[in-house]
Amino acid sequence: MIKLNQDGMEELWNSYDTTQIIHAVDALDQIRYVISDDEDFKPPEIRSQLLRIQKLASKTITGGYSLTDEEIEELADLLDEADRTVTDMIGQLKKIQKALKPLLDKMFTWEE
Repeated sequence: MIKLNQDGMEELWNSYDTTQIIHAVDALDQIRYVISDDEDFKPPEIRSQLLRIQKLASKTITGGYSLTDEEIEELADLLDEADRTVTDMIGQLKKIQKALKPLLDKMFTWEE
């Protein structure tokens, strides 16, 4: 059975600002902007980038073909941009986790 932890609740009352949850929603909106289809239901750009990365990587790694200079530059750019996008999304997810973790850690007690 889950119950509210009164000691934890008192600590939260004294130290937790619930506007952190609104900031978590804002962080989620930033991720949604990156991963959601656009208004015309076109898939998100990062999806296209990952598919192009796979095609180029597969061409050279699995297929044994050499990439042209243009393909090498494109692959490097795509990898860099995708990595930055994913890093930004991870940062946004960490913000959400930071807002929720104190509630989970302090708000409840589990009893049998």
